Amino acid sequence: MKHHAAASSYAFLTVALFVAAGSATVELTVQDHVRVDRVTAAGPQRVGGLVRPGTTALRLAEGTYMFRTGRDAQVKVVDGAAVEAVAVPSAGTKTAWPPPPAADAARVGLIPADAGDTPPDRVPELTVVR
Repeated sequence: MKHHAAASSYAFLTVALFVAAGSATVELTVQDHVRVDRVTAAGPQRVGGLVRPGTTALRLAEGTYMFRTGRDAQVKVVDGAAVEAVAVPSAGTKTAWPPPPAADAARVGLIPADAGDTPPDRVPELTVVR
């Protein structure tokens, strides 16, 4: 007789970082490998290599950045710079790939939405420390 494991639905936490002026240092604490991208109207640009599990200091120039993780994450603003870190809400429904962003899109409008067809069993959380 075949035994089937119960299916689990996982959610990813999408985090957007908005660096207002100049540059900023943030400490990113994650539990899995993540890729940090700078988001522009022309598309995402990879920032360095993969961030390893643990705490990593990142120096970011002015702009919008994002990363996705399947686990909880913490962002600590080290130098008191003007950095806004937000969890981008998930649409919670299955959708097609979003159209390319317009050059004048709002900041969060540049971040692609998550997609899926079932609600997740657990949603990762973002903690911001100043």
